[in-house]
Amino acid sequence: MSKGTEFNFLADWVKFGDSLSDSQERYGFYMAISRYGVYGEEPKNLKGAALDYFNTKVRPNIDKQHGRANHGNKR
Repeated sequence: MSKGTEFNFLADWVKFGDSLSDSQERYGFYMAISRYGVYGEEPKNLKGAALDYFNTKVRPNIDKQHGRANHGNKR
């Protein structure tokens, strides 16, 4: 995936992150979203439910946002 310069950080992602009881896991989840959205970096330390959520909800959304941005159809 190419690097993006911006993306929308959705409220649902925050709600999920807030549901993570471990503060390190929560921080890692938020950083994974930020770094993937801005730099295209794959998450390195996510596991379990956080990784599943990232792969099924976050990644497809950010990829779609960047696809639109790359084609000038940002909405």
